[in-house]
Amino acid sequence: MAAPWVNNLLDIQKNDLRIHELNVHLGMLPAERKRIAAAKAQEDAKLTAIADSARQLQHANRQDEATIAALRDKITKIKQQSALVRKNTEYQSMMAESDMLTGQINELENHILERLEKIDRAHQQYRQQQQASAAVVRDLKAEWLDFDKVEKEIRADIAARESERQVRSRRVEKELWETYEELLRHQDGPPLIPVRDDMCGNCCLKLTPQTLMLTRRGAIVTCDNCHHIVYMEDV
Repeated sequence: MAAPWVNNLLDIQKNDLRIHELNVHLGMLPAERKRIAAAKAQEDAKLTAIADSARQLQHANRQDEATIAALRDKITKIKQQSALVRKNTEYQSMMAESDMLTGQINELENHILERLEKIDRAHQQYRQQQQASAAVVRDLKAEWLDFDKVEKEIRADIAARESERQVRSRRVEKELWETYEELLRHQDGPPLIPVRDDMCGNCCLKLTPQTLMLTRRGAIVTCDNCHHIVYMEDV
């Protein structure tokens, strides 16, 4: 059976290692929230891209409609001027220009119709994407809330364990506690290590006969090499 001081310190160490695990988990939550925020932004970007595409098509149609209106005004003027023309060649030239402008109008109107079809498809695609994104965002929000709950539980657990730690630390000798705390801060394995086959359980080097004798007596000793606190499980 291990010495009483060993059992008390082992309980503290077990608690401290769990606190460390909880803090590691807590430290991962900001990255997880960042991932969720990025996923939400990605869904928003999908909708924005579709809406922007439709707006660009609508803008192009308005420009073409303005151009068509200007061409029609020009055709009207040409026809008005042609009524005053006496020379046939000049009249034919004006009619050719009118036909050319009419051809441009027809081409622009075809472009407008093509864009209108694309706009309709974009609106349909937007509605579909809106439904899909809404489902994704619902899941993301639920995941975010889960992380909020987990964070609250972790912080409560850490607070309870820290309180327990303070109570237990009062039962540890000052010098031993300072050694333990120093080793814990370095995070180079657990501060309190059992002896295995006359070797330190941390660095795996053989302990000196003097150290082994003291550990068998239940004394507070450290490894000659790594300076971790060593103990015999059965003394």
